[in-house]
Amino acid sequence: MPQFDVSTFPSQLFWLLISFLALFLFTKYVSGPRIAYVLKSRQSKIEADLNQAEAYHRQIEESHETLTLHLQEARVKSRDLLSAEISSLRLSASKHKHDVVKRLAQKLKASEEEIETQKQEAVADMQAISAEVACAALEKFLTEKVDPAEVEQIVAQHFQTMTGQKVA
Repeated sequence: MPQFDVSTFPSQLFWLLISFLALFLFTKYVSGPRIAYVLKSRQSKIEADLNQAEAYHRQIEESHETLTLHLQEARVKSRDLLSAEISSLRLSASKHKHDVVKRLAQKLKASEEEIETQKQEAVADMQAISAEVACAALEKFLTEKVDPAEVEQIVAQHFQTMTGQKVA
């Protein structure tokens, strides 16, 4: 085998040294800087992307905090509006109820007065009719003339004991 021939060792070592030197120089000055440039640009792109992602994350957190704050304010505002409306409705209902109760009390009082007046008129009419009937009955049974004033007084006393009203 020619590679194991000792007489060809110096030329093989020479070409080996030249090949490795060429490969080393090519790697150091051509492909090495290109690889370093690619790695550096990848790193800077990754860092830029991470910085942008972090900025987006902060922006999302700020938006979330702002949204949460606005939601809390809206809840408080709606609660205040609701309680104000409820109190307004309660006040209105109370006022309306008071007005209705007042009108009903007035109607009740007027009705009671009218009933009392009609009752007194009815009692007076019954008293007069009773006096006339009693007078006519006494005259028929006794065959004498009876004093109508005296009969009216007796009937009035009897009505007073029955109804508890004073004699008119």
